[in-house]
Amino acid sequence: MKSAQDWINQLALEAHPEGGYYKRIYASSATISTASGERPLATSIHYLLEQNDFSAWHRIKSNELWYFHSGGQLKIHMIHATGSLETIILGEEQLMAAVPAGVWFCAEPAFASIHDQYTLVSCVVTPGFDFEDFEMGDAEDLVTVYPQHRDIICRLCRGNT
Repeated sequence: MKSAQDWINQLALEAHPEGGYYKRIYASSATISTASGERPLATSIHYLLEQNDFSAWHRIKSNELWYFHSGGQLKIHMIHATGSLETIILGEEQLMAAVPAGVWFCAEPAFASIHDQYTLVSCVVTPGFDFEDFEMGDAEDLVTVYPQHRDIICRLCRGNT
């Protein structure tokens, strides 16, 4: 089995601001006008998260599909506009998950074995991803709106807690 570093090297992954490593692997040549400007119809990345890391709370203005490839399971947490918390476990039993546009979400390893050292997924964003459409969560602000989820918000935010 490949190590996390093997995948990082092979796929030429770079550090992502939310945590983990990524590389854009596709951007549609067709574009669409959005409220934020022109975007590719779709973009895709490889994304790797190591054992003791997490993808911090964030939201984007597009829909995002996650596809499991290799390694341990991954928990994707979403806080919907209603305030409900949903957790999907991505892995060999569930290969795909969808995160609706505008939903606060994060991800963390859900490893079943001490031998699981990483999870490797791909993400497809439509309309295509642009960092102008990306917002990192602030723990204080999120807890003010969703106090019932204080523990998980503070545990999986970067910065203010």
